[in-house]
Order: sequence, then C-alpha cells, then structure tokens
Amino acid sequence: MIAAVLALGSMAMQSVYVGTYTGSEGSKGIYRVEFDPSSGQFSEPKLAAEVANPSYLARHGDRLFAVTEWGGAADLLEYRIASDGRLDPRHAQAAGGGGPCHIGIDPAGKFAVVSAYGGGTVNLFDLREQKVIWKFQNEGKGPNAQRQERPHMHFATFSEDGKHLYACDLGTDEVLKFEVGSSTPKRFKIPAGGGPRHLAIHPGGKFVFVGNEMTSAVTTFRRDAAGDLTQLGTVSTLPEPFEGNSTAAVKLHPNGKWLYVSNRGHNSVAVFSIADDGTLKLRQAKRLDVKTPRDFSLDASGKWILVAGQDSGDVVSYRVDPATGEVGAAVGRAKISRPVCVLVR
Repeated sequence: MIAAVLALGSMAMQSVYVGTYTGSEGSKGIYRVEFDPSSGQFSEPKLAAEVANPSYLARHGDRLFAVTEWGGAADLLEYRIASDGRLDPRHAQAAGGGGPCHIGIDPAGKFAVVSAYGGGTVNLFDLREQKVIWKFQNEGKGPNAQRQERPHMHFATFSEDGKHLYACDLGTDEVLKFEVGSSTPKRFKIPAGGGPRHLAIHPGGKFVFVGNEMTSAVTTFRRDAAGDLTQLGTVSTLPEPFEGNSTAAVKLHPNGKWLYVSNRGHNSVAVFSIADDGTLKLRQAKRLDVKTPRDFSLDASGKWILVAGQDSGDVVSYRVDPATGEVGAAVGRAKISRPVCVLVR
C-alpha cells in the first residue's frame, strides 16, 4: 500500500525520478515520486515523461538525462525539470552502439558518456553543441561463452575533476580509462569471468570499487595521480555461497565510509566498511523485501536508501545508520511497475 504524502509545504520533500522498463500493461516511462526523509514515506507516483524503456537516468542541476534501452532512433534524451517536477523535453538524439544502458554526466555538465551493452561501445557527447565528440568500439571476449562472447559495455563515469572517464566492459573483464579528449583507453583487468558491471570512485579519487556481476564480488583498485589503476583485491558480496545471484548497482555512502552493492537473486544489499588502505570488509548482507533489487540511491543525508525492486514492482525506503552504514527495516513503499533506476540526488 502506497504511503500518503505528508502535509503540503514540507521543505524536506525530495523529488525522486524512477526509470522503468515499459510495456502495454505496465509502466509508461519516467515516474516522479515525492519522498519525505523525515518519515521515509512516498507520495503517489506520477508519470513525469512518457517514453519507452528509460532504463537509466542522470541529473545535472535542472536537467535530467535518460537513455532508452530499446526506445527507437532517438535514445539519448534531455529534459528540463520544471518547478513542479514535470519533465519538459529539450533534446533527443541517437546514442549509438545498440542497447544503451547507462549515462554519466561530467561534473561541469558539459559532457555525457553513454555505454551500450548490445554494441560494446562508449560514446562521448558534447551537451552544449549537441554532437558526438568520439566513439569507441571495444573488441575481445571473456571465458564465459554465454555472457562474454563479445564486448558488453555496461557503465561509464567521470572522475571528480572531469579529466578522465572509466568504463566497465562485462564481456572482456576490463575497466577502461579514457582521457576525455581521446578515445584510446588504458586497460585494467579484473579476475577472469567476473563481468564488471558498475563502479564507484571514492571521494578524493584514491580508490575505485568495481562490482563484478557474474561472480558476486567487488574488486578494489588504487588510483594514482595519473588516473591509472592497481588491483588491490577482490571480496564477495555474499556472506556465504548462493546459487543464482548477480550484482547490479555499486554506490558509496555520502560520508565515504561505506560501500553498497545490490544482490539480485539473494535479494539483498551488501554493506562494506572501507579501511584507510581501501580494504573492504563485509559488515552486512541485508535481506530486502523486494524482488530483484536492481538500482538504488542513498539520499544526501545518508539516512535512507531507496531500492528499486524490478520484479516486485516497487521502490522501497530503508533506514541507514550513518554511524555503522547498516541498513534497517523497510519504511515506505511506492508501487511502480518494473523500476530499474532510482535518482534521488
């Protein structure tokens, strides 16, 4: 049952945008729901933009960006966020590569990087001039013949200074580092068969944490002044072996002390403490009352984690203890069909 909105005028209310997989009897596009961090409750979801399969969202200021994984010719979309939370279309163009599944925006809001799982490509766009700066087509494969028969770019993000971007190729077991002005990468391997999906860069940029979808693990890299990576170690996201699990999102707590990874199949979120030397220790594998926790987002206070249950059709809020990083009981629930991305800040 969807929780009711608290009294109008609450300054604490936050607009949360949810990307979905759409269908004739399910979701219709990007949804907006108001979240009250004082109570953990949600408002009734509203359709903010009707669009096919907006599977990943990103935001910079009053601009919201989406890639539509199977959305047609124009699959890189830009909206302006109106004062009432509505999304007004601004630009639409082809992302390229086939099956775009992730979009990242540089810290200055000048560039977007789009990763295409189907085509194994990374494309860099100039958002000011609405044009492609460069395109990169990866090559190679991994040891898993079913999942790693060719490149599958799944994620790319910018460093805090905007000079580098890092991409995960699930198909080739690589993290690739690009200079923003060049499409020639440096390559850094993860353990074979891991299938790197998403990564998170620690505040200050000293460490990079890579979520390995296929082996339910996280690989830690040290990052030097040039942006190059040195592998430090790999740890499991599960407290004990579990068949049929794969990881999805990888996010840091706002205070930089805790790392979170969603486990699909085990239906949990793994919580790691981060030591000064980058070592990860699994503190908790919190079982969630959602099915297939895909994406999630922590609010700016670090007191809430909002989790998208792709196969349970909901977004659920859980309390977080900023002192320990641990996730508590479910509090609020918004019913949205096939949610796959949650953007809260």
